[in-house]
Amino acid sequence: VFMSKMPRIWFDYIKFLKRQQMLTKTRQTYDRMLKALPVTQHDRVWKSYREWALKCPSKLTAMRVMERYLKFNPDEAEQYVDYLLKLGEIRKAVDVLIGIVKDQNFASTLGTSKYELWMKLAKLISQFGAELEG
Repeated sequence: VFMSKMPRIWFDYIKFLKRQQMLTKTRQTYDRMLKALPVTQHDRVWKSYREWALKCPSKLTAMRVMERYLKFNPDEAEQYVDYLLKLGEIRKAVDVLIGIVKDQNFASTLGTSKYELWMKLAKLISQFGAELEG
């Protein structure tokens, strides 16, 4: 048995890094953790990683972590749009929302209909059209 395959050790180390506010080292450790642990345990890792990223003072780090997470769980894209809007990243939110409405297989985890998603997109474009040009 390899110790690197034990999630408890990784989570304890991450907790230690978080207390010391070592952002880069924490992010790198999460990345190493995802590589070391089997995919069956990635759910636990991503839950913790997402929570950390959303609280991270670096919005660029948070956005990159969330983009990676969406590759693992694309059903969370709608929450990511809301997060981007909260950050004021309108262009990025619109791009993700366009991807959502184009995806025929997307099923909202929040219970939002395709019509409501289209209306949200239309509202964003009408409100921020000038900022979205180019």
